[in-house]
Amino acid sequence: MAFWKKEERTSRKSVEPEFREIVDSAGSMILVIGTDGTVLHVNPAAERLLGYYASELVGQQTVEILAPGEGRRVAAELLRLRGSSIDPNAGPRERRTAVVGTIGEVAPSLVPTIETRCRRKDGSTFPVMVQVSALRDAEGTMRGLVMVGLDQSATLEQQQATRESQERYRDLFENSSEMIATLSPGGQFLYANPAWKRSFGRDAEELMADSFFADVFHEECRAYVKELFREALDGHASDRMLVRNPTKDGRMLELELSLSRRQKAGNPLAVRCLLRDVTQQKNREHRLALQLAVSQIMAENAGLATAAERVLEVLCVTQEWDLGVLWEVDAAWDRLVFSTAWGAPELAAESMIRQSVGLQTVATSELAGKALAKGRTVWIRDLTEAAADPRVAAAIRHGMASGWAIPVRVGNSVLAVLEFYCRRQLREDEEALASAEAVAASLGQMLARKREQGRADDLTQQQEVLLNAVADGICGLDRGGRVTFANPAAARLLGASASSITGKAIHELLHPAGRCGAECPLREITAGTAPHAGETTMARSDGKEFPGEYGFTPIFERGQFSGSVLSFRDISQRYALDRMKDEFLATAGHELRTPLTSIRGALGLLSSGMLGEINEKGNNLLRIALNNSERVIRLINDMLDLEKIQHSSDAIEHMPVQLADVVQVAIEGVQPVADAAGIQLIHDMVQAEIFGDADRLTQVLTNLLANAIKFSPEKSSVSVMMRVENAGVTISVIDEGRGVPQAMLETIFDRFRQVDASDSRQKGGTGLGLAICRTIVAQHGGRIWAERNPMRGTTFRFFLPWRRVERKMEPEAVAAIEKIEEN
Repeated sequence: MAFWKKEERTSRKSVEPEFREIVDSAGSMILVIGTDGTVLHVNPAAERLLGYYASELVGQQTVEILAPGEGRRVAAELLRLRGSSIDPNAGPRERRTAVVGTIGEVAPSLVPTIETRCRRKDGSTFPVMVQVSALRDAEGTMRGLVMVGLDQSATLEQQQATRESQERYRDLFENSSEMIATLSPGGQFLYANPAWKRSFGRDAEELMADSFFADVFHEECRAYVKELFREALDGHASDRMLVRNPTKDGRMLELELSLSRRQKAGNPLAVRCLLRDVTQQKNREHRLALQLAVSQIMAENAGLATAAERVLEVLCVTQEWDLGVLWEVDAAWDRLVFSTAWGAPELAAESMIRQSVGLQTVATSELAGKALAKGRTVWIRDLTEAAADPRVAAAIRHGMASGWAIPVRVGNSVLAVLEFYCRRQLREDEEALASAEAVAASLGQMLARKREQGRADDLTQQQEVLLNAVADGICGLDRGGRVTFANPAAARLLGASASSITGKAIHELLHPAGRCGAECPLREITAGTAPHAGETTMARSDGKEFPGEYGFTPIFERGQFSGSVLSFRDISQRYALDRMKDEFLATAGHELRTPLTSIRGALGLLSSGMLGEINEKGNNLLRIALNNSERVIRLINDMLDLEKIQHSSDAIEHMPVQLADVVQVAIEGVQPVADAAGIQLIHDMVQAEIFGDADRLTQVLTNLLANAIKFSPEKSSVSVMMRVENAGVTISVIDEGRGVPQAMLETIFDRFRQVDASDSRQKGGTGLGLAICRTIVAQHGGRIWAERNPMRGTTFRFFLPWRRVERKMEPEAVAAIEKIEEN
């Protein structure tokens, strides 16, 4: 069929319409080129691939659609098919003429196909498969070329993806930790990855030389492997079948074998083999199971000997050992003493256990003794090669081949030693040792608990003896202030049995309902978490009251408040003695004050010079005598004042008092002393009115201010602050001095008590000022205390309720005190 239009005379030729329709509907790129190189037709597929419009290519000779250098290579390739060559220096026209002539001579059945790269309009290139054939007219005269191009981009990408996939699979197989192989129907290796070398020590060439793949396994499991292979060849796949394969060096490999058949048309082609080494995984599972069994034994809380024997049994059975012995450490004699043992049900093991009962081994023995001395595991693979030792010799006589010992330690202390023997020679196994050491740790904890429990029982017994022996009442309290235990003295003081006290609130036991208010100190301390001590009136179960002294100590566990201990005692006798002492001091003070006043007056006359001149040495002696007489008089006056406040009902006059006025009067009274010492006095302007004695409260504040000034450094300040609360008013005196030691914050308010014994000589004072303050505050129904400041100095605070609560002792308590005084 002729496709050339003969009537056209120009160099731009065209094709027949029928041919154009066929070409344009083709999915491949088709270009029609004249013999002079002019593009005659471009189909739509070529437009899409090349990025040109047909109008840009048709009639052109200069557009190069092949990638740079590809034109010369394609021409050379076409000429090579004809058996000729082209001049390397030939130009495009010469190459084109040679190519046209070559194509014209090629038979239609031998259309050449060439791989090349085409260039798009944007300059990018892509691979194509080009077929070039001659275009002839009806007479058979060659008029041009037809180029059919197939885009190879997708094909090449697919090939590249296939190669990469193959590489990935090859890399996966070659570097897999699992043993992968392909087996022939006869059982020979067709392929084996390097993992076989790592596990069996044989490379692919050595494996392929074997007549049957089961030959790589130990003879103990070879028959089982052959049976699995035959089943796989018959179409019954095996998935993760466990194979235990002993090795030449005495190890036991745990392997999972999977076999499946490849077939075609029902005929087996090969057998896939996947072998996985799960030895470590199985060892971990065995170890976890062993630890679980040991934990269950420990949780049963059986005796040490029973639990240890069962633990030895579990360990020996799981590890396939024949004998296990537990030796306890006798640190006093540096030796091991037999505790318990377990042996396989054989006469040899039982006989060795009987010989071990009652046996003692010193720290120089070959196995257990060395483990104790070195504090680490001792392993003897071949007992016959060990040094001469009676214990090892006995083990050899009973048929044992290997032995080892593991210390049982808690912290840095070795409490016992585990000794094991086996009838087979075993090399040192890290996994087995790890299991045994885990068991040893559990046994060590159990042994330590048993010993601690024994010591705790002894301590508990000692505590019970001490609690029963002391005369003070002692009660243990929970976090809510309820009694958890009470010693006999507490029951005796409260007039009740210890069992009836337990579980009750301590405040309700000591202060029955209605006998105290909401501000009861005992109620506050038992609800808090700070240590405290003090005195209060307590009541027995029959309602009789007695003066008592108490001490509260909180208990903290891991930083959390868990309870407390309250100790208390009956101080009725001490109260009676104090009353007798106070009466004696009052009497003595009154008797001494008159002559001391006369002495001070006489000394004053002498020192004034009215009775004559006295030399300098005599004046010094008179000054010393006068100062000491005045100090003794101040002491007697303070003692009498304290006695009056404590025992005279007229000592305190209660009436409305404005505390701001009390603070102002006290500050004005000590201002000259503060100015002389270089101390600045500061006070706030809070207004509060209570019911009390203004003179006595001024005395309290004056004493506190005088002490603060006395012990404060120059150019410091002393502050007076008031805080109004719902229940009353708290007044604070804050200084910047040396501060009161923590241990003396409570005792500083006792009589004749000072921080330093030299204070009375260097600073003056009688040691009764704070005791008088405490007594006055107590007469107002309040309380006084001291606190250390965070940086330096001390804060003295006293609380005054809005109205004093009258509290009187029961007649029975008064009678008891009077009876003591009479005796």
